[in-house]
Amino acid sequence: NKMKNNGCKKGFTLIELLVVVLIIGILAAIALPQYQKAVEKAKMAELKTFMGNAKRAVEIYIMENGISEGSLDLLNSGMLAISLTDGMTCEASSSTCYGKYFGYYILCSGGNICEITAFKNKNENNWFLTTLVTSDGRNWTPDSIYYQEDEPQAKALCQDSAQTFGGSCHLK
Repeated sequence: NKMKNNGCKKGFTLIELLVVVLIIGILAAIALPQYQKAVEKAKMAELKTFMGNAKRAVEIYIMENGISEGSLDLLNSGMLAISLTDGMTCEASSSTCYGKYFGYYILCSGGNICEITAFKNKNENNWFLTTLVTSDGRNWTPDSIYYQEDEPQAKALCQDSAQTFGGSCHLK
């Protein structure tokens, strides 16, 4: 008789299952925004790391060589003392390399101007772009930081970039 009673009480009731599903739903609702914040921080960390390393590499290059009169692609040329393209996909036909979250290029042109640019791309249209410019290899100023309104995280990314590199965020 005891075995029959124990055998009938196997499994969960509908109420118990609904409570578990509700708890999981609440936890997911709390965790998702935190996950999205962590992803945005990772994007900014990639951007800050690359831009900082690129600035140092360009400064070293300019101290050693000066800026040439013609246009010069420093990112893909292998002329920088610091390798910036490790873990990136670089296009041989252009001056652009792609990290996990951004595309980058470093160009110097006649007139003693070098620029480091990072961008986010969607269907060949940049929806986020930040450019740092130097004319002496020591002082960097933000040339443009802009975003496209219809992209979900574009404004926050632009504002973080403006705060990090100075300058202001502009709508494209």
